[in-house]
Amino acid sequence: MDSVGPVELKHSGLGIASFAISAVFGTFSLVIIPDITEILNGMGPSLDAIVLALAAMMSVIMDFVALGLGLGGIFQKNRQKIFAILGTICSSMIIMFVIYLFVIGTNSR
Repeated sequence: MDSVGPVELKHSGLGIASFAISAVFGTFSLVIIPDITEILNGMGPSLDAIVLALAAMMSVIMDFVALGLGLGGIFQKNRQKIFAILGTICSSMIIMFVIYLFVIGTNSR
């Protein structure tokens, strides 16, 4: 008699990608964006500030990509969803934090 145990589901590739992107670029966003505001408040626009601003915009765009991948991973069938959920939560929290920082920055001037 063949008994089949519980089928172990594979992790979602989209979810793993979402979590990895949100971890890398989210950390980058949280480190770079406060530096940009400090540079802009201290000495005005400079080449350093422009490069940091472009890097921050790229990291925020990548957080939106991570959010999309995480949502795609959540809706995949027959896959574990833990990394997709973690990636979605991390990227959405980072996006909300970045929006919060920009709102504070525009209201302080």
